[in-house]
Amino acid sequence: MPIARHRTQQQNACGLKTVVLVLALVAVGELLLLLQPRHTQHSMLEMHDDARGLFGREQRRGGGSPCSTRQQAQASGFSTSRHRATGTPPDLQSLRGSRLLFVTFGNKAFSEFVSNWVASVQRLQLPFLVGALDSGMADVAQDQGWPFLDVSALVQGNSSMFRANFKAFRNMGATKVQLVLTLLEELGVDTVVVSDSDTSWLGDPSAHLNSYPTADMFISTDCLSHKLEDSWKAGHMQPRCGHIPGNGWGRAFNTGIFAVRNREAGKLLLTRWRDLLLDPQKSTTVTNSNATLGITDQLALNMIFDAAIPPGGVHAAPEDNHVLLLSWDAGDTLRLQPLPVLLFASGHVGFVQRLPWRHQVQPLVVHATFQRYPVSQHQVGKRARFREMDMWFLDGTEYYDPPGARYLTYTHDVRSAVEEAAASPRFNGLMPALYKHLVAASYQLAAYRDALAAARMLNRTLVLPTSWCWCDFDWTPHVLERCKIRGSDLQLPFECPADFLFSLPRMEESGVDYRVAGFLDNLQVPEAVRERKVNMQVLPYHLPPDRQPPLAALWLRMKQAQVMAAFQPFKDAPTVTIRGLRPGLLEGFTDASEQRAFDKLYTDTTRELYWCCGAHAIRGVPNSFAYELPRPFSAGYQEWRAPVLQQPTYCTNVGRENQEFLAYANHPCQFLHNSTAAALAAALV
Repeated sequence: MPIARHRTQQQNACGLKTVVLVLALVAVGELLLLLQPRHTQHSMLEMHDDARGLFGREQRRGGGSPCSTRQQAQASGFSTSRHRATGTPPDLQSLRGSRLLFVTFGNKAFSEFVSNWVASVQRLQLPFLVGALDSGMADVAQDQGWPFLDVSALVQGNSSMFRANFKAFRNMGATKVQLVLTLLEELGVDTVVVSDSDTSWLGDPSAHLNSYPTADMFISTDCLSHKLEDSWKAGHMQPRCGHIPGNGWGRAFNTGIFAVRNREAGKLLLTRWRDLLLDPQKSTTVTNSNATLGITDQLALNMIFDAAIPPGGVHAAPEDNHVLLLSWDAGDTLRLQPLPVLLFASGHVGFVQRLPWRHQVQPLVVHATFQRYPVSQHQVGKRARFREMDMWFLDGTEYYDPPGARYLTYTHDVRSAVEEAAASPRFNGLMPALYKHLVAASYQLAAYRDALAAARMLNRTLVLPTSWCWCDFDWTPHVLERCKIRGSDLQLPFECPADFLFSLPRMEESGVDYRVAGFLDNLQVPEAVRERKVNMQVLPYHLPPDRQPPLAALWLRMKQAQVMAAFQPFKDAPTVTIRGLRPGLLEGFTDASEQRAFDKLYTDTTRELYWCCGAHAIRGVPNSFAYELPRPFSAGYQEWRAPVLQQPTYCTNVGRENQEFLAYANHPCQFLHNSTAAALAAALV
């Protein structure tokens, strides 16, 4: 955005903008105050005047601020008495001149994730700072002894989810940017590394940053392909990876991880970014499809980058093809290095594709994006994914070694079950990818029902097995075309996060005692629990009533009394594994009321389990396919059979919005009546 034009907007917006600006000055003034020795600290009002220099460089370019600091304070009605005193956090002077400083932000609602972020950085013995977005987070940071700053005055938020309050979310973005600028200018930090609190650091990024000495700024992307980044070719025509030079579209820079060096180019970019977020006349934008979007910090930065990229695509810097050269009309430039997805992984790259480990690479950080659940349930899903991959560092003995803990885990061969169903005369080996996924989900959820029932009968904590999926999950229907998000390196079938199949939030709400897959491989679990395992094998046939069962054997259609008798010799074993569990292992509970209670528990925790998305949910066309569940124990025993899809009733009555998706060979509207489409869809996996 040209600076002169922005100055005009500032002059026209003095009323509203000065409210936000004064709060920014207070927050910055607090930073300067904390950096002063106790005997030289000025009053807060004096620090406000001193803090004007932090904004002065940009203002001097445009001829000064339209309002004085004191006028701004009067316009906002702000007084220093409203500003919460934070006490004295750990000595921030130790951060001055740091080579590398890690920074995150959070409010009380995200304090658990901030704590995990801190733990991950502390393991690397790197300096860090927490920006507290409300008083609750400041209390947590102070109690823990973390270096922190209470910047809640600028954000004007509360202890709830910030994304539900757009104004607070936007102010939070401006806060992040201003604090980074302050750390560079006032503390003389060489490089500030900023990451969201839902990141977990596994390595020191210094070596990577140092390998690009000309870069002013580094930023992560939502690119889902290492293949594309490895080839680094122009004109690849794949979404989300448009940061590769010579590609004119598909850029997806993600502000969840970025780093800025203490150079004029980087500081000017931060100033431009901050000013856009503080500009009340630039709070929304209209897309090419006439959708109105609120300009968040991430969208704002992408808009700023877009203004510096010609229509033909981004250009590489002359000295390094992996550094981008951005040029604005005002004449300033920025050298930007897109962080590689193998080392700076998104949630999809890290948790769904698991690309770094497929390529024998240890990522430096993983960002828990690309979540399965709505925003209100994000924390449960993110925590579980971190736990599955050993990136959650907050669990202690109460989780890994509670008193008297005994575990039940199980394995199943869902891949063989899917191939067996595909080999039936109905398919003759040509089962479409979506169909395989729905069969696999039904099988695994039925096996889980029996395992959970057995765990409750035996009073053991259930450890989930590895989940397997044949279709990726995405809110955009293009995923149905190949059961993959476009532009990803996903290989089908794949080990998927537990939340692809299970409703972990409902399980936790209902008090299900469970652990995620891989729990027993964690070294924090006592060795006696990990090593003293008893394996119980499920026989591949029904056991006649008059036949004595072998030791450590289970069989299909067991009654509760038989389960108790089979496990009795191993009742003191800390861990028992049911190997080869197949749906239909149990008939149910002996006590009718206990059986009804379990049926309700299972129903409550498996509501609304589905695969998405195969269309836009408009004009009577559903966008999802429900997972088929076993009928309740109280309805009588029933052997598991692969679900049978029926021809949808809406196939010939769709609007233009869904014609593309229902025409995919992998959609039931095609493969259920078209053998060619069925063959094409089966070839996807």
